[in-house]
Amino acid sequence: MSFKRAQDDYDSSFEGDGFVPKRARGGGGSGGGRAYRDPILQPHYSAPRNNGLPSRAALNDLSCVTIGQTLRYHQSSLTAYDRHKMLVNQYLLYHPQSTAFLARDSSQDRRDMDVVRENHQFLWDAKEEPSTWEKALAKKYYNKLFKEYCICDLDRYKENK
Repeated sequence: MSFKRAQDDYDSSFEGDGFVPKRARGGGGSGGGRAYRDPILQPHYSAPRNNGLPSRAALNDLSCVTIGQTLRYHQSSLTAYDRHKMLVNQYLLYHPQSTAFLARDSSQDRRDMDVVRENHQFLWDAKEEPSTWEKALAKKYYNKLFKEYCICDLDRYKENK
């Protein structure tokens, strides 16, 4: 019997329904006849509404949290340069029109052949040094030409054209 009495002494005073909040007893509050819900025991997402399934918003929030944790874990293992490349690539992927202002103006571009045509001279002085890079390019092209035979119109040779 002493053993049975010792077991009764070790009972927890918090077990059972000894404590019922005032709101659950029906007194006070504007809740009316609603059952009392302890906020500590409630899940952190909204209560399921569709046959025990969580709502779409709750699943989306949970998915965003797990994806964010995964991305933070992977980004922490990257170097600064790799992290920068990843973020720039993601930005370009999700905002494709945002780089339109970065394109350079190519309306004033000239090819090498255009520069040679503009600065071409039929005869160059061997001793004369070209004053600009355009003239230097045209003279270099002139020096590479194979000059054994030439068929030309000498009407404008005095104008050096």
